Amino acid sequence: MTNNTKIINMEHHPQSTIILTGGEIRYPKGTLSGDIAIESFSHARSDVTIIGCSGIDIETGISTSLIHEARINRKMIENSGKLIVVADYRKIGNSSNFTIGEISNIDILITDSYADEKVLDEIEKQGVQVVQVTC
Repeated sequence: MTNNTKIINMEHHPQSTIILTGGEIRYPKGTLSGDIAIESFSHARSDVTIIGCSGIDIETGISTSLIHEARINRKMIENSGKLIVVADYRKIGNSSNFTIGEISNIDILITDSYADEKVLDEIEKQGVQVVQVTC
């Protein structure tokens, strides 16, 4: 289940099923937002949720710069079993306009090898598994 319309153009496994939430398309990202999208995520539970973010900081938590995505992301986090956050080095140790979750909500953080090691150490101390990929 996703609110990202770009998935339509991606290659899919022939036995996969994709559910789009519905809602208003927000450009340039091509995401679906608004009450319809929020309502869709309100009634769905996931074993694993993967989200991106605009910032991840020890004090302010996980954040986004887009108000239209904030409520949707909070609902996804709330209804997730395991939360995986993907954030490149530019987002680690920084915060953005709208908080969508706490560091304690994250199970796995995937980032790159340029991320600030001090911040990553602090995130790991909060019980988050940090995975760094080489760029």
